[in-house]
Amino acid sequence: MALLEHSEPSADVHNYKGVCHARTARYDSEFEEISRALELDEQHVWATLNRGTIAQREQNRAEAIEWYGKARLLDPENETARGQLFYLLMRDKQYDEAMREVAAFPSKAARHFFAGEYHFLRLEYRHARREYRRSLRVAPYFAEVHRKLAEIARRQKRPRAAIRHLVRVLELLPHHSGALRSLA
Repeated sequence: MALLEHSEPSADVHNYKGVCHARTARYDSEFEEISRALELDEQHVWATLNRGTIAQREQNRAEAIEWYGKARLLDPENETARGQLFYLLMRDKQYDEAMREVAAFPSKAARHFFAGEYHFLRLEYRHARREYRRSLRVAPYFAEVHRKLAEIARRQKRPRAAIRHLVRVLELLPHHSGALRSLA
């Protein structure tokens, strides 16, 4: 962060400083830096996303949806914005809106992953497994999909399948703490 202190004030610099403050739980400073970034460039996608994250952390769902929606409009290809918006819509039981977000994901792997998430969150495990597997056909190294498939197997009391997927997570991400704990 010391290098950022001497940089010219740009939206990127203030956004990065805000992220650094968030990682050290200095949320007031985070808000100030993200706000400065947006003052300098109101079209800054990542600062807009970070404002959504701040609103979400403060339990202000409506504002978070607004910020994530704005980020999505600024960059329709941004899967982070669509993903965050999807999860908020699902929590609010706005299923039709959530599925519209899923259909608009630019990558096929993400579309199938979030369709899987849609079914997983609704406890429709058979449909979730189908969508997660489709995601793996497009992106076989998608560790999070294997983690989700392991969780479904665990809930369905299929320990061998759960272990197989957790081992795959560890092959892809050797230091994944959740997979390590689950195998212990």
